[in-house]
Amino acid sequence: MLRNAPEPEGRGSQTDGRLRPFRTPERARQVVGARPHLGGRQPPHHSRREQEFRPDQRGPVPQDGSRRGCRRPPPEGEDDRCPQADGRRALHGVGDPRRERLPGAAGLPRRGECPSPRRGRIAGGEQAGGQARSARLFCRRGREERRAGLARAIPPRQPPLAMATLLVHIALLAYAAGAAAFLIWLVRPGRRFVQWGRALLGGGVLVHFAALAAGVGVASLGLGAGAWKGGQLFSLLAAITVAGYLLLDLKYDLPVAGAFVAPFTVAVMVPAHLVPSTSRAVAPQLSHSLVLFLHVGAAALGTAVLALAFGLALLYLASERQMKSKRPGRLFARLPSLDLIDRAGYRLAVWGFVFLSLAIATGSFVSREATGTTLPFAPKQGFALLAWALFASLIQARLVAGWRGRRVALLVVTGFVLLAGVYVGLLSAAPALHGATAATFLCVGISHREAAIDVREQLAVPTGELAARLLKLKSLPGVREAALLSTCNRLEIYAVGEGSAAAEEILEELGPLAAPLAVCRFEEEALRHLFRVSASLESMVIGEAQILGQVKEAAALAQGAGAIGPELGKAFARALTAAKRVRTETEIARGAVSLSSVAVKLAHKLLGSLEGRCMLLLGAGEMAQLAARELRSEGARELLVANRSSARAEELAREQGGVPVSLAELPALLERADVAICSTAAVGYVVTREMMAKALKARRYQPIFLVDLALPRNVEPSTNELENVYVYDLDDLDRAAAQNRELRAGEMSKAEAIVEEELRAFTSAARERAALPVLARLRAHAESLAQAEAEKTLAALRGLDERAQKSVRAMASAIVNKLLHNATLKLRSDGERLGDAAAELFALELAPQPPPDPAPEPEKDPAVVPLRKV
Repeated sequence: MLRNAPEPEGRGSQTDGRLRPFRTPERARQVVGARPHLGGRQPPHHSRREQEFRPDQRGPVPQDGSRRGCRRPPPEGEDDRCPQADGRRALHGVGDPRRERLPGAAGLPRRGECPSPRRGRIAGGEQAGGQARSARLFCRRGREERRAGLARAIPPRQPPLAMATLLVHIALLAYAAGAAAFLIWLVRPGRRFVQWGRALLGGGVLVHFAALAAGVGVASLGLGAGAWKGGQLFSLLAAITVAGYLLLDLKYDLPVAGAFVAPFTVAVMVPAHLVPSTSRAVAPQLSHSLVLFLHVGAAALGTAVLALAFGLALLYLASERQMKSKRPGRLFARLPSLDLIDRAGYRLAVWGFVFLSLAIATGSFVSREATGTTLPFAPKQGFALLAWALFASLIQARLVAGWRGRRVALLVVTGFVLLAGVYVGLLSAAPALHGATAATFLCVGISHREAAIDVREQLAVPTGELAARLLKLKSLPGVREAALLSTCNRLEIYAVGEGSAAAEEILEELGPLAAPLAVCRFEEEALRHLFRVSASLESMVIGEAQILGQVKEAAALAQGAGAIGPELGKAFARALTAAKRVRTETEIARGAVSLSSVAVKLAHKLLGSLEGRCMLLLGAGEMAQLAARELRSEGARELLVANRSSARAEELAREQGGVPVSLAELPALLERADVAICSTAAVGYVVTREMMAKALKARRYQPIFLVDLALPRNVEPSTNELENVYVYDLDDLDRAAAQNRELRAGEMSKAEAIVEEELRAFTSAARERAALPVLARLRAHAESLAQAEAEKTLAALRGLDERAQKSVRAMASAIVNKLLHNATLKLRSDGERLGDAAAELFALELAPQPPPDPAPEPEKDPAVVPLRKV
């Protein structure tokens, strides 16, 4: 039995400051407490805290009573000194991997063994002694091997390491929660999710760095230890990546990048800490090498920085693809500007290249010290060199040739994929008519929803031809009233006619190009569409102000041409009233309410800040002027105004605060401008692909944003295929404005409620007006009968004074009013359905008729509710 010996007075206890490893469940904890003695001749002193062990539980402890000292022959592979002489704990299997470690107290000598010469946690109880004792306790090895032995002696399951593992798992949970917060923010906009994500990532990285320094420090990373673990480097890489993102977000406000960094960190941390990773031996001469420390640190920093650049490159490609395809998705509004992504990504790529260069340089020294070869041939070294060469080429192309944008993003993605190969190597060592046979109110036409811009530009009606076109529509068979609304986004004809026959005539008038695409609406559906169009609920940009003026101008033009009548006039008047209520009673007009403002937002997406930018205005269109005014208010440095008429160009330049230029200088102007807004009345293309290609080369491929607000278009569509050239026409702005519709969903419901309220009031009044002729005939018929009977009564009752006669006549009128009261209410609420029945029931066709309307009555269709007097 082994007992703890009492410590003599003045000597330190052998158990002071020792590190207790985890107990194994199979064996009881062995208490070894014999103090050191010179010859091993003192008998052991027994204590009450003894624990008995069977002989088979004592492992390598000799059972024959012999003494084991420092003079024994060393096993093969060990030096000629005691296991403790180099500062290691008395743990079997640390110095010699072939021997099993006896579970027990670490750092205390077994019976008959030499104590460690060091104090404190590694070995305690060193006493002052003579030279003979010092000679027996110290080995004659150099300082280098003693340090290596000290590092190898740290047991792998100490309590600080357990705490570090717990902290790392907490950090992993924080990263996962942060990733969830950022991903939720992508789906449901709200700054609180961004704040939660940032807070979780910040807390996670603090806990992570605390774990790396929690009592294990460099040894747990493999720096200075006898073995390097690839998963531990991934852990360091994840922590540096999160810290770098937080600094990047602090400078540039890039919450959308957090949606990439946080999941990337979780993906890196899971294999690093939840999946067992392989270990690679570190050469003893490199155990405490500063070069190795610099190599691993530079590799982790470079990879983390390039990972951030990789994430920004992916964001750039996604945003640039949406800009090029002109189909922005749901996340388009959350993406930063292309210019910001390009600048931040390039700076990260430069810093990543610097750290990667340092990692390769120090790696050559590490390789030479470990293997004698400066650049050994291995796949991971090949991937690293290829990535380094690619990033070097990227920087050179940016500085010399001015490369930027998509090319740079693709090079960054390719370079990071090559760099990822290093770590893989490490871990591996036509619509139909709506069926009405007769309809008083109808709408036939196309809009941006049904026809693309190449079709609409062929159907557009010039302003000078609108009056003639209205008269032609009014002369069509079955059409009594007509109004034409022709804008950049729609060509619609509102008419009062004789059912589907009038619609067929209008479709034939539109021509074979529009007929297959046109939509025909009747009665209440047509009225609803007019109300929604006037309230800008069907516009490209929900809430725009221009459509209200365009509808008002269309009604005024139709009235001036004599094509509009009382029914259509009332419908347009009520639609304008509804539109004004929508604008005054809702917030739908707040923010971006025009195509020009959408163009300005897209310019921000591409160029970032517009301060100091050069703007070019081609033409004198109203939308172009609005866009130029908004761009100038955003801080544009210079506004160039070009027009076919020099006088008009000078006038616009004075109004907009710009500089008039000649349209003949267009190629040179495209070399200077950052944003060009085209709105000329030219029939052909003003800006061609060939012209833009030459200008792009002269401007060193700097991005340019071309906004084509003209119909027909001014910019050749294939120009958008050029590198760093972004062409947006009216349809493209419509797709970009889809974001606007989503953001205004709450106000849309309020606006639609107002539209429906006005529509119900109008249709109710229309039905009441439709019942008025029946009510008038019914009342006239009843009054005539009552008065005739009253006169008969008065004739029979001769001698009545005037007052009595008035009373008889009043009684007859009161009876008529009482009898017709409920009938009047019913007819006013549903006159179309009950009017014919009332006329037939009371034989009203024989009664006197009221004066007829100027226009003939339309056919009745029981399937719809006609509005005969609108």
